[in-house]
Amino acid sequence: MFISIACQNMLIPSYSIIMVEFNVPEAYIALPDASFVLISAGFALVWGYYTDRINRTMVILAGAFSWTIGMLLTAFSISFIMLLSSRALSGAGLGCVLPVGYSIISERNWARTIFLLRAFVDLEISLFIIIGGEYFHYFSSIFYKSASKGSKRG
Repeated sequence: MFISIACQNMLIPSYSIIMVEFNVPEAYIALPDASFVLISAGFALVWGYYTDRINRTMVILAGAFSWTIGMLLTAFSISFIMLLSSRALSGAGLGCVLPVGYSIISERNWARTIFLLRAFVDLEISLFIIIGGEYFHYFSSIFYKSASKGSKRG
């Protein structure tokens, strides 16, 4: 769950760098994140349907593969269109994590453990949003300053 929240929020601190690097207007900068969230939600329905119909191992492997390839392509994007499509691909893979994971958990009869696990996950998400966002903002500003010093662009 921690990694999925990190994937959702990874581009937000870098918006200013992305706008400069890919020459994207401010109006379009949130499109990769919007496509990530919307496609993740849509594919959660697809993955959830196939979780009960076919082998779960194959479903989770397909989702993890899609998520991993999408994240790697996001890291090495050379254009805004590539960034947009790679975020969509990673969103399709991430949509697999929740339905398959909750399907596996729901088959167990560990009510107390599930509630404790959910409380821990919610605490982890809250801490990451508070602490992780500040670190991403801090490090992205450092990288942006060092990149602009060495840049040959005016």
